[in-house]
Amino acid sequence: MFRKCILLFCICFLSTSYQAQTYQLSGGNIESFGWGTSFNAESLSDHIKLTSDDRYLVGAVYLQSDLRGYLPNLKLCSSWKVEFDFKIGGEGTKTHGKGDGFAFWHMLNIPSNGSLVNDLGLTEGAYGLMIGFDTHDEHTEKRINKIHILYGENTANIEDNPNAFHSADLSDKIDFINAERSYNAIITGERVNGIDWKIDISVDNKLLVSTIVSPSGKAIDMNRGSFGFSASTKNATSRHQVTNVKIFVDRILTYSDSFSTPIICPDPITGIAT
Repeated sequence: MFRKCILLFCICFLSTSYQAQTYQLSGGNIESFGWGTSFNAESLSDHIKLTSDDRYLVGAVYLQSDLRGYLPNLKLCSSWKVEFDFKIGGEGTKTHGKGDGFAFWHMLNIPSNGSLVNDLGLTEGAYGLMIGFDTHDEHTEKRINKIHILYGENTANIEDNPNAFHSADLSDKIDFINAERSYNAIITGERVNGIDWKIDISVDNKLLVSTIVSPSGKAIDMNRGSFGFSASTKNATSRHQVTNVKIFVDRILTYSDSFSTPIICPDPITGIAT
């Protein structure tokens, strides 16, 4: 089991056998804790606003390469978990409705000011693991509730990427857009066959997706990356926000007093875990 930690960046001892590393994010002064924002994103007192309720906006919040030059290497982890709350609301437009959606990711070439971005605020040419919560169909201009998972390179729109997993429309189970309340999302990744990831996605305790994804393209050889969230509105409009973000990486059973970095996600200061 994973256990929540009270520090932004820490090594947490779950018992004498397990340990985990976590990154946390809510609102306020996030820059001093190694997080940054770009485009329309803004850290408010108790949440992160990714986009306002206007057209043609993009916003992102991401783990920076901090003063130690550290970026996590997901390949050194046996499992990971992210838990967060999200809320999507807004007036929408008469022609394109509400949208476009947001994404959680661990990738390189993160959305930064001046970069070219596509649906869900994902950078053109970014590569890594991207999990999108899509609320607007670009082809039909209709409201949808779909999940896309790409473990590869983002080219054009993720919903059209042939290497990505695309869920069915989940509108009969959930509506991601609800200005009256926040949803709690939990995403877990478990290493399979040493290469692939088994991804489970639940929202408000409803399992929406359980699938295995394989790396493709540049994601096969990537050895570091930033965690983050991004969103876009394009022709539609929505206010996208996230809060209470907790990212747990590395869950490993140990039988000795110490072990070296190739086995785990290393502590950025010491390079080892004990």
